[in-house]
Parts: sequence; structure tokens; C-alpha cells
Amino acid sequence: GNALTLTDAFGVGVAYLPDVKDDTLFNELTLLKSALAKKNTEIKVSSYIQSIEGDDWFVGFLSPAPAGNPNSSYDDFNASEMPTSSQSNNLSPIIYLECKGKRFLFTGDAGVSQERLVIDNYKSSIYDLLFGKSRVNLDGVDVLKVSHHGASDATSEYFLETVRPKN
Repeated sequence: GNALTLTDAFGVGVAYLPDVKDDTLFNELTLLKSALAKKNTEIKVSSYIQSIEGDDWFVGFLSPAPAGNPNSSYDDFNASEMPTSSQSNNLSPIIYLECKGKRFLFTGDAGVSQERLVIDNYKSSIYDLLFGKSRVNLDGVDVLKVSHHGASDATSEYFLETVRPKN
């Protein structure tokens, strides 16, 4: 909701946005894309094939699955004439950040199906193939930002059994 304000205040070199075929479903997304285009900002699709890193930090997008892949929330969303709020929420990326030895997991508004995708991909070593062996370590992260602002039905036991956040 505040992405436009942030882009104006800080400038953005690369923006990672959802792969939504009908931008008119999200007025904020349409406005954001227009503002980013005016600033010649590179736009990439957020999906679990993306990562960014520096000298002492690493960011990996753990979800959603890219369009055309099994369990892609993009395919589910884009196939609907009027997507549900659950389908919209599942476009929220789950993002892993490791910085100076601390591990963070940000879930946005991703639902239980995306949590399951992330844990299944982690347990089957998909992230090792995508990002490098042991680059993503979800076992006992230091900080977890829970989905849906901590709603009682937001974070599954299946997810928490692996992530086991310290904070």
C-alpha cells in the first residue's frame, strides 16, 4: 500500500513485482508500475528463482512458484476471472534474509499453501539447487514475520515445525 511513497523517498533500481496478467485488479500495482516506468526502474517478477546478495547478506525469494510450474499461485490467480483474497494473498512472496549471521523469514500475506510449498521445497533441497548448497537454512530462523499480522489461522504447524523461530 505504501510502495509508491517508498519509491519516491528512496528511489528503486530494481523492483520485484507479482506476475499479474490483469493489472486492473490492483489499482496500486498499476500506479506503481507506471511510476517505476517513469523512473526507468527495472521490473522483475517475484518468484522462487530470484535472489540478491552482497558481501555479508543474502536474500532469496522462496515463493511463489513461477507461472507454469506445479503449484504456481500465479497460474491459479491469473486463471480466475475474479480472484479471491486467498488467491491474491498467495502472490505475496515468502522471503529469506540472512545478514551478518542472523536469519529472517518474511511471509507477507502468503497462505498455508505457500508455506507448505516453501517447506516442501526446502526439505527436497530445491533451494540448494536454486541458490547453492546450504544457502537457505530455515531450521530455527532467528526472526519470523508471521503471515496476516499474526491471525490465528495464518501460520500452520507444518511450517512452524521446521522454521521454529527464536523470535
